[in-house]
Amino acid sequence: MKAARYFDRGDIRIENVDEPVVEAGTVGIDVAWCGICGTDLHEYLDGPIFVPPAGHPHPVSGESAPITLGHEMSGTVYAAGEDVTDLKSATTSSSSLTSSTRRNRPSPDRTTT
Repeated sequence: MKAARYFDRGDIRIENVDEPVVEAGTVGIDVAWCGICGTDLHEYLDGPIFVPPAGHPHPVSGESAPITLGHEMSGTVYAAGEDVTDLKSATTSSSSLTSSTRRNRPSPDRTTT
């Protein structure tokens, strides 16, 4: 799948990335629309601000640049992991994630939340 990946100030690339695995407690969303917010714009123009630079992993997520941008999205659930009881396949969903962890990785095409 394709994703907008932030590498550094002024450096966003569209790359092929592996589809996230839908794990217990998560869902996979087939994203129909994904916005670029003001934070993403500031990161592109002035960053890194919130994105940990390459080689300096975030203390919670363990991730660093490059990362996949896009946390304001809507789409349809295509899979629900074990222990998910309130969402099922074909459920329309929207999200505005404000943080990212290993179990919570936004993506322009598909994501687990």
